[in-house]
Amino acid sequence: MPVQVELRARLFHWLSPSPKPQHGHRIEYTFELAAVFANLLFLAGSGCFLVAARVVGAGLFFCGSVVLTVLSALNVLEQRAYRSHRAASDAKMLLLQPDDARRRAERAAAERLLENACYCASGVVFTLGSLLYVHRFYYRVENEQIGSWLFVAGSVGYTLA
Repeated sequence: MPVQVELRARLFHWLSPSPKPQHGHRIEYTFELAAVFANLLFLAGSGCFLVAARVVGAGLFFCGSVVLTVLSALNVLEQRAYRSHRAASDAKMLLLQPDDARRRAERAAAERLLENACYCASGVVFTLGSLLYVHRFYYRVENEQIGSWLFVAGSVGYTLA
């Protein structure tokens, strides 16, 4: 699963009294380790599908997709906090920039936010697919088929994001 990489100071500690964007915050490293863990769950789940342990594999996919969905939602919150922090601190500098440069910067920030929101929505769809694939609510094949199609839809959403 893709994870967006931005080479900017991040504001992962936006709930603190006076947050300041910085590189290498411990929460940033925790997010990266959680993403690696989730991808390892996907790898193990794929291996379970090969040895006909579909329920275990789907359970691992469910856990991995929940982790990545939560991480992407937190990334959206971080981007919003960074955007509002930057708007407040760089108001004078933005006024000195030409209109074209200001519009490009605002558009790029909006595109990054939209990208992460799409990634988060795709994660929700993928998680629902995992849930329907694992639990056969009505003990029919239909839930497995619906779960498979949601896997596909979530994967397409990840690709588009």
